[in-house]
Amino acid sequence: TRVQLSSSTAIKTVTIRAYSTNTGLIYVGDSSVTSANGFQLSPQETVSLDIANLSSIWLDADSNNSGVSYIYLA
Repeated sequence: TRVQLSSSTAIKTVTIRAYSTNTGLIYVGDSSVTSANGFQLSPQETVSLDIANLSSIWLDADSNNSGVSYIYLA
């Protein structure tokens, strides 16, 4: 089940990192993200995005209890 990264927060850039303890992939995309169209993050991998709002980023995971951490600049 895809989830929104965060509530509406105006930003300039965000870096998302998949937890090292993840057992599957995380898929990063918009509100239609799936394993077929998302940007794949393996455990400990990161992606940086220049984007205006955190709420436009959605995540989907291969397995339960997988997650990410993120840092952004507003």
